[in-house]
Amino acid sequence: MTLQRIANGVIVAENDALVRGIVRSVLTSVEQQVFQAVDGLEAVHLARQFKARLVLLDIGMPRLNGLEACKVIRALPDYADVPIVMLTGYDDERVRQAAQYTGARDFITKPFRPDVLLARLAKYLRLPAGVAVDCGDDSLSSREQAWTAPNDPRSSLNDGVQIRAGLEIKRAQVWEVHKEVGPVPRDSPQLTEGREAIRIHRNAERSS
Repeated sequence: MTLQRIANGVIVAENDALVRGIVRSVLTSVEQQVFQAVDGLEAVHLARQFKARLVLLDIGMPRLNGLEACKVIRALPDYADVPIVMLTGYDDERVRQAAQYTGARDFITKPFRPDVLLARLAKYLRLPAGVAVDCGDDSLSSREQAWTAPNDPRSSLNDGVQIRAGLEIKRAQVWEVHKEVGPVPRDSPQLTEGREAIRIHRNAERSS
């Protein structure tokens, strides 16, 4: 059975409420209807209910991570041609290859400025040239503005895309959790994201 298509529908799966809020603000500023999920299972459930025009998946999510969710969604008949874009704190070639192997069309490294995110997604949303994102101080909270601040000394602009050294930041996040609550669980999103990417990457190499 063919799914109902929502012309301006975008599925956003991100377990970090801060990032999810930023992405939602960017997309609603250009009149997209955002369907939010907090993990990969919810994203797959949404994809089975209707056909979206775009799917954004974080990689390090609980229950079902973004790479596995991407593989499941891409296998759905109605999603064979729907762009799937991965969002992750990792800027690592193995993660990129794993994302591509599972069916992702693009890969965006966090953190990102709202205007940069919109510029990367414009071609998938078929927005007119030169469209600007309108989610300034009134739309973004102070925490969201701080997260997207372009003057972060750990960030740089590369080919027009703001990229942070994802692996180092991910290690820093793990260390902060370690300091606050003790040893990081082996199944924490910070650790499982990298392990899952390496596993899928190795499987891809074996099958090639």
